[in-house]
Amino acid sequence: MGKYKKKSFIFIFIFIFIFINLQVNNAKKS
Repeated sequence: MGKYKKKSFIFIFIFIFIFINLQVNNAKKS
């Protein structure tokens, strides 16, 4: 259980990181 939880946490972290990068790119364009 702990191993699965840690893996999902890393996946969520990467997802948030990509989301922030998209927001920054949109801000630079406008």
